[in-house]
Amino acid sequence: MPVALAADCEIRTVEGLAGGGALNPIQQALETCDAVQCGMCFPGMVVTLTHLLTTTSGATRDDIRAALTGNICRCTGYERIIDAAMLALAAT
Repeated sequence: MPVALAADCEIRTVEGLAGGGALNPIQQALETCDAVQCGMCFPGMVVTLTHLLTTTSGATRDDIRAALTGNICRCTGYERIIDAAMLALAAT
């Protein structure tokens, strides 16, 4: 995204998602489901899924797949990532 399009917007990075040293729900679920592999896609996955799960109650597996469309992962095949998102969703 060109920086000009982000003017006057709130920007949250992956570093800002965990509070007080504790993982946020999606970070914890990704760890629980052993969805972390090489780490290249991980910040984008965490930010995207955190946004989805805080703005879409009752998200489905298809909603999660659609949200992750722009995040390319070569390691996991996405199923464990989707499982983790569903786990985090169930915990909220």
